[in-house]
Amino acid sequence: MKDAIAGVADALKNATKVAKPVDPNAPDPSAKGGWTYDYKQNGADWKNLKSSNNAINYCGQTRNQSPINLLNPIGSYGWAYGETIPKDSDKFSKTYKDLRKGTKVGWKDSAMAVELAEIETLENFFISKIGADHLKAATDKYSVTEFYLRSPSEHTVMGQHLDIELQIKHKAEKFNSTANIKSAYVSIFFSVEEYDRTITDAQNNTIQNFFDHLDFNNISEPVVDNIGYGKLMEIIDHEARWIYKGSETFPPCEQFVYWNVVKRVLPIRIAEFARFKKLMESRKDKLGGVTFNNRAIQPINDHKIRYTSAINLSIASILTILTSLAYN
Repeated sequence: MKDAIAGVADALKNATKVAKPVDPNAPDPSAKGGWTYDYKQNGADWKNLKSSNNAINYCGQTRNQSPINLLNPIGSYGWAYGETIPKDSDKFSKTYKDLRKGTKVGWKDSAMAVELAEIETLENFFISKIGADHLKAATDKYSVTEFYLRSPSEHTVMGQHLDIELQIKHKAEKFNSTANIKSAYVSIFFSVEEYDRTITDAQNNTIQNFFDHLDFNNISEPVVDNIGYGKLMEIIDHEARWIYKGSETFPPCEQFVYWNVVKRVLPIRIAEFARFKKLMESRKDKLGGVTFNNRAIQPINDHKIRYTSAINLSIASILTILTSLAYN
């Protein structure tokens, strides 16, 4: 009987508890989207943005933000990011295919963008052990969901921007609560002048076909017959790249992204680049009256930057290179 009475008393006590008032201005962790922003200050003002649906804004965070400046992996300063990670440790592999007829070349997150159909996401992915081994990601597999074009490049190399940066977003097959790596990006640089001169004629044709398929002349978000995306990705040297843990580069600057920035710079014809700039000009109203869509370089802190290479640069080889640099 006493237990029953005590139970009733507890129930009455709980029933009379007054719930704490909910702060209507508190960020909603589950909310997505609702951002209005521009590039007049290259994102310097984004930390003050408020989402229309109270989503969390990470752009004001001081750690692990992107883009960043990247150094050559080796120079007179020695290793920039520690000993390079050899391909045998990375075990990188990729599967990419051209995109199907009926793909829309649209505009998303203040950039020319192409979103993949669900079946195409299943067909386009890369596998890499570095995310799990170095960044504590819960998976080795990342599947493409969309890609963006930004100009000038958001990442810089030795302080220099390139003409265009192709940013390919991949979703992680699974994620954990340790590092929260939910997505990975592969970034590829293009330049009218500062490109790798070892590019072959066949590779150059593949690159230019990719840009032709995007139809820069059409400013009305065209639906195209084909995008030679798979063929482009076949010629990308994924073995020579910088990897690090950063963020997305547009609001809300989602954190814990596994970035893969390819070192080899590819060419773009000057006429093609001019058409792209004209397209950007047509989108000035969406960019804040400017013709660029790159976020400013962010401070480096806890990004865990490393460089991967087809060969393992030993201490002996580093000393040989440094000696050579000192006498040249």
